[in-house]
Amino acid sequence: CRALGPDPLVVVTAPGHPLAGAASVHFTQTLSHPWVAWGEHGALATHLQLRAAALGLPLRAVVHHPAIATVLRLVARGVGITVLPRALVQADAAVGVVACVPLAEHWAARRLLACHAADGDGARGRLVQALQRGWPAP
Repeated sequence: CRALGPDPLVVVTAPGHPLAGAASVHFTQTLSHPWVAWGEHGALATHLQLRAAALGLPLRAVVHHPAIATVLRLVARGVGITVLPRALVQADAAVGVVACVPLAEHWAARRLLACHAADGDGARGRLVQALQRGWPAP
């Protein structure tokens, strides 16, 4: 496996949302707001549901949608907030469509790894190297 780079989870809000200007946000703070959830049974959705359950608090998703673009449009319109990998929202955040706030929890500071079998196929290794070169900087 090769590390592509940081892949932190961030809270995504509409630009005018009360959490938008924070330096960082604790996961518990997000749970008092309505959510727009990415997917319903995916790994990240399940992970966040389990984190909320461990705190004894509900994650109040008003919408579940499988498409990132739709989730971001709904968040931008103020329907709710969400938590996503920063790399998925950097472009929208850079132009002010949404705001991104780092999650304060240690579990949100993730690294993205690219793994491939060492079976002699150089194409896989070249793909991993290309991904490393193109991964967004922190």
